[in-house]
Amino acid sequence: DKANELDMISWIVISIGFLFGGLLIILADIFLNKMIANKNIKANKRSILMFSAITLHNIPEGMAIGVAFASLFNNPDMSILISSIMLAFGIGIQNFPEGVATSLPLRREGYPIKKCLFYGQASGIVEPIRGVIGAVLVSIVSELLPFVLCFASGAMI
Repeated sequence: DKANELDMISWIVISIGFLFGGLLIILADIFLNKMIANKNIKANKRSILMFSAITLHNIPEGMAIGVAFASLFNNPDMSILISSIMLAFGIGIQNFPEGVATSLPLRREGYPIKKCLFYGQASGIVEPIRGVIGAVLVSIVSELLPFVLCFASGAMI
C-alpha cells in the first residue's frame, strides 16, 4: 500500500526487497561456511552455525520492529502504535527460546554457564541495534519503508 501511495510499482519494490533480503542470508551463510572451514575452531561447527543463524535472523526482526515504529512518523495512528508494540512484544517473547537454543549447545560442549549466557545475549543484541538503524533510515527517507519491510521479510523467510 505504501509503495502504491508513493507512486511506485509495488510488485517490483516487493520483489527487489524480498530478493535482496534472501540474498543477504545466502551470502552470510556462504561467508560463515568459508570462515569456519578456514579456521581451527574449538567449538562444534553446528553450535557456531546455530549462533550465526539466530544472530542473522535477529537482524531483520529488529529492522521490522524499527520500521514499524518509524511508520508512526508518517501516520501517527493509535492502531499503528498498538500494532508496533504487539510486534515488538511478540518478537521479544520468541527471543527467549532463541537464546536458549544458542546457549544450550555451547553448554553441552563444556562452556561455562556465564559464557553460554553471554553468547545467548550476544545473539540477540543485534536486534535493538538494527531496530534503531531501521527506524532512523525510514524516518529520514519514508520512500524506503516498502523496500525495507520486504527486505526484512525476505531475510526472515
